[in-house]
Amino acid sequence: MNTALFYLDPDSGMSLQHQIRAKLIEAIMDGTLPVGVRLPSSRQLAKQLDVSRNTVISAYQQLIDENYLITQERSGCYINPDILKGHLGVSDNEEECHKDNQFWRERIRFKEPIKRSSGYPPNWSRFPYPFVDSQFDPDLFPVAEWRECVRITQTGQEIYEWAGDCGESDDPILIEQIRTKLLPRRGISAQADEILVTVGSQQALFMIAHMLFDKNTCVGVERPGYADAANLFELYAGSIEHLDVDGDGLVVADSLNKCDYVYTTPSHQYPTAVTLSMERRLELLQRAEENDFAIIEDDYDCEANYCGNPRPALKSLDKSGKVIYVSSFSKILSPGLRLGFLVAPKSFVRQAKALRRLMYQHPPTNNQRAVGFFLSLGHYDALMRRLNRVHEERWFELRRAVNACFPQPGFMITPSVGGTACWIEGPEDLDAAELIELAAERGILLEATDTYSCRPNQNNCFRLSVTSIGTEHIKPGMEQLAKLIRDMLGNSRETYDSCTGRPLSIQELSNLLPGATLRGVTAYGEPYEFKLWTDGHMDGVLGDDQGEKDFGRWWFDGDYWWRQWHSWNYGESRGFRAVLDKNIIKWFDDQGDLVDTETLLLEKDLTE
Repeated sequence: MNTALFYLDPDSGMSLQHQIRAKLIEAIMDGTLPVGVRLPSSRQLAKQLDVSRNTVISAYQQLIDENYLITQERSGCYINPDILKGHLGVSDNEEECHKDNQFWRERIRFKEPIKRSSGYPPNWSRFPYPFVDSQFDPDLFPVAEWRECVRITQTGQEIYEWAGDCGESDDPILIEQIRTKLLPRRGISAQADEILVTVGSQQALFMIAHMLFDKNTCVGVERPGYADAANLFELYAGSIEHLDVDGDGLVVADSLNKCDYVYTTPSHQYPTAVTLSMERRLELLQRAEENDFAIIEDDYDCEANYCGNPRPALKSLDKSGKVIYVSSFSKILSPGLRLGFLVAPKSFVRQAKALRRLMYQHPPTNNQRAVGFFLSLGHYDALMRRLNRVHEERWFELRRAVNACFPQPGFMITPSVGGTACWIEGPEDLDAAELIELAAERGILLEATDTYSCRPNQNNCFRLSVTSIGTEHIKPGMEQLAKLIRDMLGNSRETYDSCTGRPLSIQELSNLLPGATLRGVTAYGEPYEFKLWTDGHMDGVLGDDQGEKDFGRWWFDGDYWWRQWHSWNYGESRGFRAVLDKNIIKWFDDQGDLVDTETLLLEKDLTE
């Protein structure tokens, strides 16, 4: 016979024997291996797959024991015809399939949103530089602790507790841990019957929309914002009001007055990562009270604050019951776990349980119980401390790398106090969608632009996340991305030969710089200033006089002015050519690319 080809994945978590068994079963059930045709001998298949013959023999024997295969003396192995009884197979009649598709297309009421989150390729982890969010990082997953919790759930008494039909109820251990451990961190006090476990936060949003919205409902969503929330709300609401976001988060403006509901991500706004200021939080709650609208608070990333303490949740400040609170375990444990929860008035939770029963009763109680133990045994707190430490290191490294690799003010990070991502605004002529596509070809994986909904003509922004990339890969990834962007911008970028201003010779620089002060702004919006002393050393300060300080040296070598900081810019020495444009000095590298722009402060007037 012509032997069917199987391909084994050397990186799979399954053994070779299990892979062979799985692929044979798949081929049997889909008809690739027909009944009545002899399977390859163990020797033939072992040679084809480049594995030992014993591995194939063991796989065959398992399939024989499970009645997938039968043996015929002196002939070999064949498919057991009885295994396919009741298996109808797939029609190969193209005309019949076309009619079937047309029949259902005319009846389907759900239409796929135009703006659709495309996700990431299945092999995302093989990209050298995966700057993507919410993916499973095996280096950070608490394997031993999770196994311990799962083992506890497998004891006889525990199985008895979670394996039966629980009706509409959630696991009491998990509910109690959410109520007493998680919610108090956010300043929220809730009773058990005000908490509902969901299949991730997206399912919580689906239930909210299904229960509360109709064609007369206006829902306010942030822009830029989470695209799939907007896509979901459009299915149920009559209109969507796009609400602006700035450096302090959601802008509290008169556009809120049109809304019946406002969806917001106040802890770290998605996708910009800015945090809603305390003043705005109180003002938003006051508007909700005055204009009688409700707030849907998606607290998806509340724990990661590196430049100050977390601000209290809107739900904790709510005195009139206007806020429904939504959160998830996806960012902490893993997105594949698909467990989240919401906090709402008892009447809402009671009806939500009834709706959930019609969908799938409740999230799997074995997973609920395992997460409950994970919380009660202190593993969650330990994991949070570890994640905050690792993500803080990566987050600061990303800011440093963007600041070092991209010219300012050409590429700016939206100011934020933490989180796991940075929102980058580039030059107006940067096409972020094209950048993402070309970056993937170079091994740099960025989040697709359709995961967030932007303002019209806001095509020059992109998002970088640190949850899935090691610290040591961040700077090399940014260097590669910066090079790609320089290639993309081509003639539109400012270069040494095409910029405005007057090139400065080494002699002119040696007259200007000693004793001068240079002032600039980092990629993350913080001002800095440094003094060039006549003896060749320099002192710098970030922010005000109490900010971070550093020291270094400067010198001339050939046609370039050089400087090297002790800590800033990775302590690397860098050489520049300079162009003076009024009182602005532009620094260019040896490739003629603009590296930085700073204000030159001298005692004499530069315009003379």
